[in-house]
Amino acid sequence: MSAAKKVTIRSYQPGDERDIVRLFHQAYGSFTGPTKVTPARWREMHERGWWNRPSVVEDPECVRLLLRKKQVLGYLVFHQHVRARGLAYLQEFCVADAPDREELASLLMNDALRLLQERGVDQVTYMLSPGDSFASGLAARFGFAKLLREPTVFMARVVSLESLLAELLPAFSRRLRRSDFKKWSGSILFELKEQRATLQIRRGSAKLVSKVPAKVTLAVRTDQETVCRLVLGALRAEEAYQQDWLSVRPLEIAVKGERRRSLELLDVLFPENRWSLPRAHSW
Repeated sequence: MSAAKKVTIRSYQPGDERDIVRLFHQAYGSFTGPTKVTPARWREMHERGWWNRPSVVEDPECVRLLLRKKQVLGYLVFHQHVRARGLAYLQEFCVADAPDREELASLLMNDALRLLQERGVDQVTYMLSPGDSFASGLAARFGFAKLLREPTVFMARVVSLESLLAELLPAFSRRLRRSDFKKWSGSILFELKEQRATLQIRRGSAKLVSKVPAKVTLAVRTDQETVCRLVLGALRAEEAYQQDWLSVRPLEIAVKGERRRSLELLDVLFPENRWSLPRAHSW
């Protein structure tokens, strides 16, 4: 019996985000970013039309789910351009790793394209990761032509350095406790042009302090682009220092009676993680 006779495809219903996020992490388990994708986070993003409008509330049909025996095995998210109604984007497409995965994915793709055609769409852009060979192969089979040759550039800007570091405090503490610096105590002053913020670290626990200590253990000065790349894991502190994008004083700090490079501590706080979003390329 073919997969087509075993499955149903329907539109999004409140609560589906739990299965959607489960499939997302199965397909993109290595995906990391400033904010972890959770069911609540996914719902929040799509309720307010995170990427493009209309949102999932305004248009539940923009999320298609494929089920077999009531189990969600795949989902696809598209958005029809509000102003140019002939344009649409396929932005999330995940199918469970099953023996008939290719057939299931084709059913889901055909369903979305049929629905978009009925809506009068004549141009569809499929946004996917260049490292996702399954999705790339599917795109090629359905006749999508590659538009971008290089990875998409994501731009970021730090509006409040203090708020940014406050958001990262739990991550800082976890990273410190797993490192050689888990028993280190001291203060780190970050300077970003007119913005300043100070971390107080004590044996694997990081917190923000409102007043700069009279004597800081480590002073770090950098710029907008560098701090964004450090936070996103796209740049190591050592590399930034060698390129003269980051200033550190002093260059060495005491750790358990030994002298260690200050940049090693920064690499613990801001680990390298050169990732790409699941929709980093367009087809």
